Amino acid sequence: MSARRTEWLIQQAIDGEISTDDFAELEQLLLVDPEALASYRKYAWLSSSLETQHSHSISMSDSPVVPVDKVIQLQSRRTRRIALMAAAAVIVLSLIAMRLFFVDPTSPPTLSFQTSPGTLFTITHDGPDTAPEGQMLQPGSRLQISQGVAELTFKSGVKSVVLAPADLTLHSDDQIHLHQGTAWFHVPKQAIGFEVKTSDLRIVDLGTRFGVLANPDDHDEIHVIKGKVEVTTQRLRKESTILNTGEARRIDPIGRLVPLEPKPAAFLSRLPSSLPYLHWSFDQHSGDKLICEGSHPIAGEIESTLIQAEATPVDQRFIPGPQGKGLRFNGKNEAVTSNWPGIHGDAPRSIAFWFRIPNEASPKYDSGVVAWGTRFPGRETKNTKWNIQLGRKRSGDPKKSIINCTLGGLWLEGSTAVNDGQWHQVCVTYSGKHDSDGKPDIQVYLDGKRENSKWVHNQPLDLLENGQSKVNTSTNNRYSHPFTLGRSLHPHPKKPSYFHGDLDEVYVFFGQLSAQEVSELFERPPLMNENHK
Repeated sequence: MSARRTEWLIQQAIDGEISTDDFAELEQLLLVDPEALASYRKYAWLSSSLETQHSHSISMSDSPVVPVDKVIQLQSRRTRRIALMAAAAVIVLSLIAMRLFFVDPTSPPTLSFQTSPGTLFTITHDGPDTAPEGQMLQPGSRLQISQGVAELTFKSGVKSVVLAPADLTLHSDDQIHLHQGTAWFHVPKQAIGFEVKTSDLRIVDLGTRFGVLANPDDHDEIHVIKGKVEVTTQRLRKESTILNTGEARRIDPIGRLVPLEPKPAAFLSRLPSSLPYLHWSFDQHSGDKLICEGSHPIAGEIESTLIQAEATPVDQRFIPGPQGKGLRFNGKNEAVTSNWPGIHGDAPRSIAFWFRIPNEASPKYDSGVVAWGTRFPGRETKNTKWNIQLGRKRSGDPKKSIINCTLGGLWLEGSTAVNDGQWHQVCVTYSGKHDSDGKPDIQVYLDGKRENSKWVHNQPLDLLENGQSKVNTSTNNRYSHPFTLGRSLHPHPKKPSYFHGDLDEVYVFFGQLSAQEVSELFERPPLMNENHK
């Protein structure tokens, strides 16, 4: 509970104006919160001392006589206050005594949390000697989530669902600092005054549900889903306002709060049953528009468009797939583009899809299937793109198509020929870490089994100081290409390399799937879309 709410309850009790419900709330608070109990005693002592001093000064002065009815009214009000104070003190002391005999005196944790399957996180505490065990935080604790989702439960009753990548620090029972992450908050009545800080914003809840987007590479946002909040900028220009249901703001570079369209669907309000994902099944379309589904909140915002050969009717591109309908690509000028920039930087990811390449297809050098990011001409050593290809190797049999994941100046080649006219499933996973050789921890799977793969590069790489090669997918510059199916990224937009074959069941997971999860995805029907409201 916030200090403001605690102070108000104590003052109402001392003034004799507290309601029955509020009195019960104060009673429970005094039982579990030593600081609140100390504040209550201090206020009660001050009130009693002031009344005594005031009564003494009146009796010694030459002030006029107070009417009898007024004296009775004052005495009645003072008696009621004293009775309430005494009752509260007796109840609290009695309950505390009972706790000493019957209850473990250890106070409950300030915050506990649970996670969705596949979630990876680390916890650090201020004081290791007093660090709580398990998935619990205390003031000073820091929680970092590299993939997945966590649901936080505060002692005050506040609930929060946080989507990775996320980094947060608990400052106190009613204050949290969100360094990074997409977080949904529900604050009940008794926790009004709960505070969220980001690098850019200070948000004080006034009884509401709201969402916060904190991104070190962008400007922070606040979206009020229901109720209201007070938001203040943290930059040189201090701007403050009250936001109500359906309002949203983003801070601009100089500290102003700029209105933007509210997006309540951008926040998860409960834990999903798997890693958040996006899914293109190709079973539904409207003209040249494809439907993107999935448990990640951005699924509903993604627009996917077919790039068509003029002579090919849209409906003729949809063919029977291993699960429902698949999509055909002619290898010349057909693709799928979108408005989604893709996963940025070195964040963990997994991409899976079914494909079929005709026997007679002559494999190209870099026939792109799933791609996004940036390809800088002459700067391929930066590893700024993510491109999964099905094409021929740089050396070896020119008629053999293999799986190839290229980052730019560095790429990972599979070994199995896949241009056999049969349906196969490929899954490429990345953990966000490096292997023992300093290469990115990327694994390639074919039909549920790990491929024998090797790294290749044709020019010196830009390495980190520790000798590691970093995945650095760039999605936020003017050269960036959004998420695309059926063609590679290319420095010359008029000469991209197109995929010749069929696709079905394309998945993008926001995290690394385990080998078992990859196998299960290959063997079972497609994941069902989840309601994440």
